[in-house]
Amino acid sequence: MPFTSETIIDTSKKRSLIATSINTLQAKNAPIAFAVLDTATGAVAIYTKPNRSSGRSSWLRERVIDLPWRDPAEVNPLLTDAAQHDPVVRAHHDAQVRDMLIHLVSYYRPDLPGCPLFSVSTDAMVGSIHKFQDMLIKLPDTRTRWEAILSSFVSALDEPVSKPRPRTKRGKAKA
Repeated sequence: MPFTSETIIDTSKKRSLIATSINTLQAKNAPIAFAVLDTATGAVAIYTKPNRSSGRSSWLRERVIDLPWRDPAEVNPLLTDAAQHDPVVRAHHDAQVRDMLIHLVSYYRPDLPGCPLFSVSTDAMVGSIHKFQDMLIKLPDTRTRWEAILSSFVSALDEPVSKPRPRTKRGKAKA
């Protein structure tokens, strides 16, 4: 049976229908799985046993929250030779990278785009990607590069703003 919006049951109105369906499936020893949407993070987990997640599903999340999945492999964050030499091509590439970064953050951490520093941080990250091109090129594929970029970006936004270190007489920060 395909998963459609009609498949989602409003539990406040149909609790007895859910209980009846579960009991019927259990009587037949049929496998039961529950999709749970964490409204705080937007993650959708599938539970096949009580208190035991069998993982997160991008496919299911796409259908539950109606946010289409875009494959990060479609946009290589590394600059091409043309983008390195042509400012118009580079601007187009940077726009695609910025768009994919925003999409991935919105998909995995929907709480972060509301952060006051999100837009500035996104622009800074796109600029940083070019600086770390030599490191990123060593990673095996585009998806792995996006994982590294996304992990770094989310970690930076999650860190609390730290106080500046006190300065010495010469103006350098103490270690």
